[in-house]
Amino acid sequence: MNMQIVWSFSMGLVLGIGFAALQWLALTRHELLEKQAQLPRIWRFLPGSAARVALLLMALMLVQVLAPAADLKWLAVGLLTATILPLAWRLQRMLASRRG
Repeated sequence: MNMQIVWSFSMGLVLGIGFAALQWLALTRHELLEKQAQLPRIWRFLPGSAARVALLLMALMLVQVLAPAADLKWLAVGLLTATILPLAWRLQRMLASRRG
């Protein structure tokens, strides 16, 4: 197997896991504030989401600067895999709890 593909996929996984962890923490905090009826106004929690996306973009740029030979397709596949799986699992749990 081509090591460039392995490297790109693993870097995508690392970035995706980091981004998913940040998103998970933000979701947990939001749910806690929702239970306490202390939801912030829209302009108070939107800058946090923009900051998380900005961090993701900076990390992607850093990977491209440090490893310009990284295959972007496999980097994206790793990133999407690591980001979507935890959120899909969470959505499945939420839907299952509503049904029964």
